[in-house]
Amino acid sequence: MCRFVGPGVRQLPETSSQDAVIRSSFLPRLRLQDVLDSVVCAPATGPGPRPSAQSSSVKETSPAPLLENNDLWWSNKQKRFKGTWDDRLDGLFSAEVDYAGKSILDVGCNMGVVAYEISKLGPSSIHGIDILKPHIETARMIFLGCPVQSRFDCLDLGSRKLQNVLQPQYDIVMLLAVYHHMQWSLGADKARSVLSDIARRAQTIVARVPPGKDKEMIAVLSDVGFSIKSNHTSPLGSHLMVLAKH
Repeated sequence: MCRFVGPGVRQLPETSSQDAVIRSSFLPRLRLQDVLDSVVCAPATGPGPRPSAQSSSVKETSPAPLLENNDLWWSNKQKRFKGTWDDRLDGLFSAEVDYAGKSILDVGCNMGVVAYEISKLGPSSIHGIDILKPHIETARMIFLGCPVQSRFDCLDLGSRKLQNVLQPQYDIVMLLAVYHHMQWSLGADKARSVLSDIARRAQTIVARVPPGKDKEMIAVLSDVGFSIKSNHTSPLGSHLMVLAKH
């Protein structure tokens, strides 16, 4: 009878020397060189120079390039998003917005981390929209363990499907550093139209805008009946505005 003692390794009972030869065929034939080759020659998945086939030789390989690649992979310069999650959350919970029992629309929800933090305050529902499918898939996974009713849609804000995806009304709409991206991708006129349509569905808007980009957004929201209730400046210099329908 064989028994397993580790992944891919079976141990046979001690019998004869002939059995020992047979038993050795069950053991993985690993050498240090094989292990090094598997690490050095593995396909590179991060930024930075990729190892060449020649680097599989122990004599020609030193830890320095691997450490250097690792430093490049984890350096701040390689991050795709500006700031940290703490930066994104800055001011949200000191702006005197009551999320409890409210329906939330998070436009440009990213990976759902901000929405998840808001979910801890007891909203009735959270609806997130983002253009990137990996972000939406991550948000859905996060909210599998969250009791708050949620929905996350992968959608371009310029899509005709937007009207069918959005609910008629939300208590709070989150627009965190998203309007300038709308202007860039949709054009100024389309961005204003989409923003107006979204705003008409809200009672309160929580918006974060880069420095110098708030006037256009405030003008659009003022036209549909919103005024600034409070203003907060984050460490990154962006403004967090809370606007209420008057």
